[in-house]
Amino acid sequence: MRMIRVAAGAVLLSCCGAAVHADEETEKILYVDPPMRLITQCELRTWNARELTCERDGVPRTVTFGPGLIVWKGQDRRDTSALRQGDKLDIKLGLDAQSREVATFVWANLVKVEGVVDGAMGNAWVRVRPLVPYSIGEVAAEPVFALLDGSTEFLGGARRRDLRPGRAVIVIGERLDGTRLRANRILPARE
Repeated sequence: MRMIRVAAGAVLLSCCGAAVHADEETEKILYVDPPMRLITQCELRTWNARELTCERDGVPRTVTFGPGLIVWKGQDRRDTSALRQGDKLDIKLGLDAQSREVATFVWANLVKVEGVVDGAMGNAWVRVRPLVPYSIGEVAAEPVFALLDGSTEFLGGARRRDLRPGRAVIVIGERLDGTRLRANRILPARE
C-alpha cells in the first residue's frame, strides 16, 4: 500500500477521456492498492472469452481477463471482438477478488506521437514529425500520417484549423500500418 498526498484540485488520474480530481476544498490522502502494473508492446497470438496469450521478445505470456475488462481499439469496448492476431497490446493489470493478477484494460495498436505538424494533405491527413519518444503504446520514431475523421476529438484548446506546419501537437490513435494512424485525440503540446 502506498500513501500519496495530493493538493486540492489536482488531477489524480487521467486516461482515455476520463479524469479523477482531488476534492477542491481539502487536501486528501489516497491509498493506492495495488500499484498499477503494465505489460507493454506484447504481440497478440491467441485469445478467447477468458484469456489471451501474447508474446514479447520471444517469451509468451498468458493473461486472464478481469471482470469489467475494457478493450480499446480505436474506441472502448466491453468484449474482445475487435482484436486480431498480431495486434500490439498494452495491458493494465490489477487484482481480482481472489487477489489474482488479471487484465483490467487492454489497449490494441495504441500509438502516441508528440511532435510537430510537418504538413497537411487535404482535409483528412496531417503529417507529424515526432519529437518526444515514449508513452504507453507504440512510439513513432519516423514521421507519421494521422487520419482525421468525424470521431477525432480535439482537446485542451486544440482546433482542426490550428494544424499548420510548425504547430506542436500530441496525437493519440490506432496504428493502421507502419506510417499511418487514425487520430482519436489531438492535444496541443508544450512548445
